[in-house]
Amino acid sequence: MSEPAHRAQPGSPTQTEPAAIAEAVRVILVALVGAGWLALDDATLASIVSVVGVLASVALTWWTRRKVTSLARPRATDGTPLVPAAPPTRPTE
Repeated sequence: MSEPAHRAQPGSPTQTEPAAIAEAVRVILVALVGAGWLALDDATLASIVSVVGVLASVALTWWTRRKVTSLARPRATDGTPLVPAAPPTRPTE
């Protein structure tokens, strides 16, 4: 199954930095307030940015943990246990 082309590349700020997401939301909100299209006081703006930062952090943590193989009980995507391959045998002389 191939990944959609519109997905962010691994390692991009939107996949690794909840703070970058929260800052982007803050910039957009400040621009809307500055343009007069939205009326928010500083406390409300700070609350919104904080909530977005927490939600982004939780979502990215969940997303990352889904993609990591546990070392305690490694399993494939289909649930098959991952076991190390048997060491190669050396021919005796």
